[in-house]
Amino acid sequence: MPAKAKPADNLALWNELNQTEKEYTKQFNKKGFKGTAISPAYVTLKLTEKFGPCGKGWGFVIDQEEYRPGRVLEVHKTGDWAEVDRETIHVVRGHLWYILNGERYETSPQFGQTTFVGKYSTGVYTDEEAPKKSISDCISKCAVLLGVAADIHLGLWDDNKYVNTPKPAGKSGTKSASNNKSAGSKDTSPAKAEAESKPATLPRGRTKWNSEQWIEFVAEVPDGATLNAALVDAVKKGIKDEAFCKAVAQKARAVCKKNTKSWDNIVKTLKGLKEG
Repeated sequence: MPAKAKPADNLALWNELNQTEKEYTKQFNKKGFKGTAISPAYVTLKLTEKFGPCGKGWGFVIDQEEYRPGRVLEVHKTGDWAEVDRETIHVVRGHLWYILNGERYETSPQFGQTTFVGKYSTGVYTDEEAPKKSISDCISKCAVLLGVAADIHLGLWDDNKYVNTPKPAGKSGTKSASNNKSAGSKDTSPAKAEAESKPATLPRGRTKWNSEQWIEFVAEVPDGATLNAALVDAVKKGIKDEAFCKAVAQKARAVCKKNTKSWDNIVKTLKGLKEG
């Protein structure tokens, strides 16, 4: 009897692309609508990282482009004549193509749009960057169909604990169940696990963090190795105040087993700061 074919992992690509790095995001509040926005260049980075250079491993195709009239903004009357300034929207319809395992694929088409002619409180304006913004908008919408920054669109960024949890190094994605199984009589004691753990990758945007931001990050650190790495890095950047040191000490008591390498290093560093 022939062996059954292994079922395809339909979420493999999605899980590889879905986690968004905090330093490439920013919060916005526009016309009462709040949310998290990502840098268009970050979307390009993720696509290039997975598929290769733009034009070779992936690309964007404009299927349709037009300027659509919108609402009336102003009416200028001169005698029997009236000149109307009307809002104009730049609209793009397009799709992504990409190469995966030697095969070419395409996403479903999406739309991107930007106000080209609009009105501020100071008067009517024209946005010369509108076409570029529309294309970036369309690319982002196509990319999320593959999983790029999907965690934002799923609403996970509304959870501060998720946002501040360090993301694993390397490719993003969920761990398989097999990775969570213990083997035989393997030592799974807290001391053994802490001693073997490697620090998670620290956020890239930390170079501009102040003490409060480091304290917020420390509060979400999952293990002693990452806490020690964060402490060393913060001290190098001049973060040595009492509030930060107390936060590290408190977290160390929660995530470190005493007499382990991470614990000893953290205690040594904090002691040196106190004496200095």
